Amino acid sequence: LNGNGVFGISNDNLIFTATATLNAFEVNKELLGDGSLVCVYNDEKESVGINGKFLKNDYVVLSCRGFFYPYKHKDNLDLEINLDKLSLKYAEAYTEGIFSNLSGYVSGDLVLKGSSEEPVLEGKLDFQKSYFKIDYLNTAYSFNGSAVLTKNKITFKDVLFTDVKGNKGKSSGVFTHYY
Repeated sequence: LNGNGVFGISNDNLIFTATATLNAFEVNKELLGDGSLVCVYNDEKESVGINGKFLKNDYVVLSCRGFFYPYKHKDNLDLEINLDKLSLKYAEAYTEGIFSNLSGYVSGDLVLKGSSEEPVLEGKLDFQKSYFKIDYLNTAYSFNGSAVLTKNKITFKDVLFTDVKGNKGKSSGVFTHYY
């Protein structure tokens, strides 16, 4: 991690800019890539502009841009997030005991609104060449499909699953959650 920051005052306005670079950054022992982040404080709007991305083999797999409003207690997040063939392996640590052997990719455009206490993530995710094992059943499946994220809900429809023997099935469903 390398970075720098600049503080100053111009025309009675606070100026703050921060940049950071992350080389060979890992999430859950899985290489995400090289990252860069630029944050600029806007004194007039009391906001922090954020622009960041991660590259793996010179390919942008994750990017975000938008604003954080540090003085607001509600609705202080306004970020656009783009995933492009991001490995599903990063999520495996969060599904321990439920799903394992995650592989494949996820792409999509998301919007993060709300606050850090009550975030609202909305958008659509597309899964490609995806694979997982349901630990309780000791059964593995591959799938391609999409999911739509709305406030407190993840919906998927007509997702085609194939087991290791080539048997196929479709599934639709809704996961609900509350922060």
